Amino acid sequence: MSKEKKYQELMKKYEELEKKLGVIEDDCAKKNMPFDDMYKETYDIRNEMFSIYQEARLLQEPTIEFGKTWKGSLHTMDEFKEMCLNNEITDNDGYGYYATEIGKSNILIMPSDILENKYRTDFSHVIWFGK
Repeated sequence: MSKEKKYQELMKKYEELEKKLGVIEDDCAKKNMPFDDMYKETYDIRNEMFSIYQEARLLQEPTIEFGKTWKGSLHTMDEFKEMCLNNEITDNDGYGYYATEIGKSNILIMPSDILENKYRTDFSHVIWFGK
């Protein structure tokens, strides 16, 4: 199966789960369910969605933007990995995009991708946008 076909299948599954999640959340809201209970009710589906999206990002065809100044901080991939492995940044601290020294891709990278060893190696940098 081609990389593009696999990516499309993953994103289709992600969208199906997203719809299912919306139905569950609406049902929880109708029941006036407390947030903690709703979180427990949707935990498994959210984890499945995260895993699918993580895998899809490994296959996604990048689009690179050049000639723009971003408000995020540019790090080499080695610097970014070190920050993640040392818990200097976590998924709760912000988000990043794969990048080159002069361009930003449209593909998200999270510190958990590094910790789980599920990250791309075809980019030299990451632009990090902290909260």
